[in-house]
Amino acid sequence: MNYFVPHHILEQYDIGKVNCISKIGNGLIHETFSINSSSGQYIIQKLNAVLATNEIAEDFLSITKYLESKNI
Repeated sequence: MNYFVPHHILEQYDIGKVNCISKIGNGLIHETFSINSSSGQYIIQKLNAVLATNEIAEDFLSITKYLESKNI
């Protein structure tokens, strides 16, 4: 099933043409989506507005950079 992720969000990333977006799991706090595109497969997460603070965003960025440094 294809889910909608706003275009202004997707255009922030160089992921090519989006072929399919699928929801992953049934999170109670956040929504997670798998995006299949012409350049590969990606995961994107919509944070709950109450928890989408600068501090939490910085934590996500730190974790993402760490995982990237480990080629994960």
